[in-house]
Amino acid sequence: MSEERFKWIKEKIEPIIQVSQIFEEDESKIVQAHTWSLLKLLALGNWVFVYTSIIPKHFQYYFYTDLLAGAGVIKVKETGDIVIGSPLIAYLFSRNDFSGMFLVELNRERYKALRRRIQAVKNAMGSFPQTSCLHGDCNELIDIITKKIRSFGKGIHTLAFIDNAGLNTHWKTIEELISIRSDMIILFPTRCTERVWSPKALNLFFGNDSWRGAKSSEELLMIYKENLRKTYRKIRKGDPYVSDIRVGSRNFYYDLILLCKYGPYTKAWEYIRSKINWQDPETIKIILDIRKRRVLPFDFLIDLEGEIKRIEQKQATKLEDFL
Repeated sequence: MSEERFKWIKEKIEPIIQVSQIFEEDESKIVQAHTWSLLKLLALGNWVFVYTSIIPKHFQYYFYTDLLAGAGVIKVKETGDIVIGSPLIAYLFSRNDFSGMFLVELNRERYKALRRRIQAVKNAMGSFPQTSCLHGDCNELIDIITKKIRSFGKGIHTLAFIDNAGLNTHWKTIEELISIRSDMIILFPTRCTERVWSPKALNLFFGNDSWRGAKSSEELLMIYKENLRKTYRKIRKGDPYVSDIRVGSRNFYYDLILLCKYGPYTKAWEYIRSKINWQDPETIKIILDIRKRRVLPFDFLIDLEGEIKRIEQKQATKLEDFL
């Protein structure tokens, strides 16, 4: 490991540990989560790393949009560990700071806690991207967010994280995000789709009644992904990349879907998928070891950085790859 790489990784990991320690004694309004939530955050963090390594070379402004942002931290039910949530993961894993962040939370108490914790991190770190914390339903606020992003002009891009606990995000919201240049990581609640949802809720989530022909949760996932492809081609007039990582156990699992423009940098997502077993409990131990400072994930991030460089060297990435 070169001294330069070691220094860079250490600089990225130390703030994550430092920020986590801020909330060790902060038990107010913390969302309870299971161990598999850590894998979801790891996948997000690594794509943020890829995104903020490449996108700034081609776009003047690039934003992070979190439509179901939560309270800023989670508590792992099985271990009691306090872990920073998706908005702070996005900030701390970014290679280059986002131009701005849009964070939406429907629950008022969680929204208040999120704002307070963002400010606490800003005070601790000395800086933080310009952030708009919005209280309300993301399906009602999405037009406000995209209008604000569009106001920056043509050189814009956004990474949207949609952490569905159920059928939270309406298809109209997905369409609005596709209409601007964007990558999206969407949690599809695969196992939860076996619940008895109303036809109205399913129509809003899928955008139509295409779900009616499905005979299993796997078929529902396939239909949703195909709807993403069709909508992307219709709105963006380009070839989409749609790929998912299954996270969880045999009894409970969900799929993280990446939707973006097909191009050379999607190889980094394939690399992330193949790097670890996303359904292996041993992975959870590694993450908790990182959290408790027993081990630092140097090799993982350095290898990912190397993968990004190999992609760029093999095929020069052009602006058109993201349009």
